Amino acid sequence: MNKKMLYSFWGYLSNRYGISAPDGNASYSPWIINSFLDHGYEVFGGPIDRDKPVVEKYGLDKAFSTFMPEARKRAYTNMKFTNLNGLPDLDLLLIEWRFETIYNVLDKDDPAYCPDLDIQKALMDRYYGKTKIVVLDTDTHFTDEDRKKYPDVKVIKQEEVSLGAPIEALKPELTSDLNKIFSYVGNEYKKMINISKKIDFVSNKYRGLVHFYGNWTREDKRPFREAYPNIVYHDRIGIGEFKEAMQDSLFVPLLATETYRKEGSMTFRLAESLMFGSIPIGFSDFKDIDKFLPEFLIVDMKNYERDIVNLIDTWLDYSLEERTQLRDLAADKVARVFSNERLYEEIVR
Repeated sequence: MNKKMLYSFWGYLSNRYGISAPDGNASYSPWIINSFLDHGYEVFGGPIDRDKPVVEKYGLDKAFSTFMPEARKRAYTNMKFTNLNGLPDLDLLLIEWRFETIYNVLDKDDPAYCPDLDIQKALMDRYYGKTKIVVLDTDTHFTDEDRKKYPDVKVIKQEEVSLGAPIEALKPELTSDLNKIFSYVGNEYKKMINISKKIDFVSNKYRGLVHFYGNWTREDKRPFREAYPNIVYHDRIGIGEFKEAMQDSLFVPLLATETYRKEGSMTFRLAESLMFGSIPIGFSDFKDIDKFLPEFLIVDMKNYERDIVNLIDTWLDYSLEERTQLRDLAADKVARVFSNERLYEEIVR
């Protein structure tokens, strides 16, 4: 009899057309699901199938079309969804830890109410003390209070064991039609110091070629836009638009909060920048950055202006073949860090 596991995450596996939720599950959750399928598990999800409206509206093929479509469709179509009243006995509950937001603390009758926190509580009530539970603390929100409440769960923090991706996902075909120098997809989230130190100079030298996607177009960000007028600002986008935003960009700069920079905590955006057809560049002031990237993609912050111009101009002169060869070297290194098999082994260990 196959083992049974339930993977609970409040995100999407599909391209989510028209949905700009800040969620990266589509770029890493399929590989987690497929790892368990490969090892003979029966995989349950949800309990809410959040991708169902997208699949019903656009069809399965388009809903998973932007990258690694067959692998992502396999993950989605092999997950079994059941309501909270019909939850099966499990060998493993894998849960991405949720936390309070302005939406999940609303009254349940409120149209904006989000049930993720209540679902998490229901799952913990059902399985804690009866089933092996592993928490993926991808947002570092599993608190000391949570630990006191659930002392027997296994917690995997992203700085300890990285999320994973198959090597083939990190080596898509590159384009020769480059229209941007930098493309950054993400919200402000305490990254302002990165802009003044790492983006402003490039946006002024290569005007109109640095593009930001996220909450930067909001009215409260007007002072920021006025301070950095040579960045091209776009609204938030969903995973379905990531490829369009990144593929024609020479680089994706890896911007981090001060806490992540000092701790050397790398987010999955590193892998996503490769996955969606661009090249990540890091900065020497990020702790242990050479663990994640080859030296030729790390900017020396002590000689920033000289180094960044040399890097950009050198790569602009490369042929498509040369860029692809160097990208593959970077992808090989990233795959050793973002190892899906290592993550699977840590979950089941």
